[in-house]
Amino acid sequence: MGLNQINIPRYFRLVKGTPEAGRTLVELISKLKAGKPLFIMGHHSSQLLGRPLLEQFGWELPRWDELIIEANNRAQVDLVRRRIREEGHDLVVGIGSGRVLDVAKYGAALEGVNFLSMPTLLSHDGICSPVAVIKDEEGRNRSLGARMPSGIIIDLETIKKAPLRTIRAGIGDLVSNLSAIADWELAAAKVGEQIDDFAALTSKTATIALLESKITDITNETFLSMLANGLILSGVAMEIAGNSRPSSGSEHKFSHALDELYRLPNLHGEQVAVGVILCTYLRGGDWQEIKEFFSRLAIPTTAKQLGIGAEELVQALVHAPATRAGRYTILEDVKIDAKLAREAARATGVID
Repeated sequence: MGLNQINIPRYFRLVKGTPEAGRTLVELISKLKAGKPLFIMGHHSSQLLGRPLLEQFGWELPRWDELIIEANNRAQVDLVRRRIREEGHDLVVGIGSGRVLDVAKYGAALEGVNFLSMPTLLSHDGICSPVAVIKDEEGRNRSLGARMPSGIIIDLETIKKAPLRTIRAGIGDLVSNLSAIADWELAAAKVGEQIDDFAALTSKTATIALLESKITDITNETFLSMLANGLILSGVAMEIAGNSRPSSGSEHKFSHALDELYRLPNLHGEQVAVGVILCTYLRGGDWQEIKEFFSRLAIPTTAKQLGIGAEELVQALVHAPATRAGRYTILEDVKIDAKLAREAARATGVID
């Protein structure tokens, strides 16, 4: 029997402040033996971290270039790919939010060059995952296979400057792993889907330490370090499994349904947090503990906090199975309909 080949990051550094981030960047680019790195940034991340790093440490780097991207769509991916080919870049360094990292990650994967991730937010596990979310021609998000980063540098001082809701969204996305694993185990029992025990263990481990933490200040460095570690392990779990099963189940289907039906201005992690509560109730789990944890950290727990009405939420939960028909979850198991969706939402206080 052959063994699965997995590609996980060789380097992961948590740093504090631009000087340490810059020295670490120079070190990892050298270790990766890059001769011509390309820095991909957004307008905001350029001002926040990218330009300060390059102005202070650019002289220590090999020949480098930079590119500001505008969105996470195919056109921007093509722009990155052309720049890599035309200028001969052998490393892509993504500095910014999830959109920036996804474009940088996907462009690098398609051109077969290494990718170094420097997130400025901790809003989801895309900071370290083999998946890139890219918009199609109709503006819909598509999850596409990419490659894991070769290294990750997270500056806690930069993360602290991010809007608090981005940290809360990252917490919601990480805690959703527990729901995803429960769905995976259900699929193994009911339809014979093969489960990767080590991927499941990695995903759970990533979540439990954070869920059991008594820290209530989400800007606390210990808390942020746990969140960063957890999100990275979540990405590693997906690489081990060869798919997103360890961190995407019924709760993600609910979020996808909200995106398809309403295109709300919510962050992904805010939507999956509400989905976790609903889907944990449907499988008979301890949704109260999760809701209390989310409430304590001011993470959305109601339809109103997501900006939708009761019936819109019910419709989204009913529509959720159609967003990824081939993935068996609790929603398929209970044969979710409007009556059951309304019951779950009312019982959990998601709707009045």
